[in-house]
Amino acid sequence: MAIHPDNDVLYAVNEVADTAQAFSINLADGQLTGLTPAAATGAAPNSVVIDPSGRFAYSTNGDNDTISVFSV
Repeated sequence: MAIHPDNDVLYAVNEVADTAQAFSINLADGQLTGLTPAAATGAAPNSVVIDPSGRFAYSTNGDNDTISVFSV
């Protein structure tokens, strides 16, 4: 999981479903709300990071040794 530099969005990957998804973070109570449908990644995504500018998310995909890039 990774949190956007603005601290208002959490990004997570699902290794079983081969997807990534963004969730808004309610800063008052920490509740998460899905922002977008889950996006397809490579096979078995196992981590996600956000670039320092907050413009891109990168997911490493363990089963096919690739990196998926998402505009955020």
